Amino acid sequence: MFLGDLPVVPVAPSEALFFFLFVGSLGTVLGLILSVLHIVSFFRRSPPIEAEFPTKKELNEHLDQLRSELERVEVRNEELNEAQFRKLDDLTRSVNVGFQEVHRSLGRLEGRPS
Repeated sequence: MFLGDLPVVPVAPSEALFFFLFVGSLGTVLGLILSVLHIVSFFRRSPPIEAEFPTKKELNEHLDQLRSELERVEVRNEELNEAQFRKLDDLTRSVNVGFQEVHRSLGRLEGRPS
């Protein structure tokens, strides 16, 4: 007797088998969805890049503030340099005048006309 000789008996699917296949399929689909969501969350940047780094607009505002502050500092340094050079010139003149007076005094002591 061969397998083909056996009578074919149609089997009606039972409700338990249908329920088992439905729950199994549903669990598989949910597992796949959760796996995809896990992969997406793994590659998603946390915290978002917008929270970690400033925007271009914020950087430009900060750059403008720095430039204006730098200009103020440069102007202030220029004013201080000019004031120091004026003081140095005044000091040089007063030293020169003092040396001239010392030379005149020495000349008078030596009997030379001033």
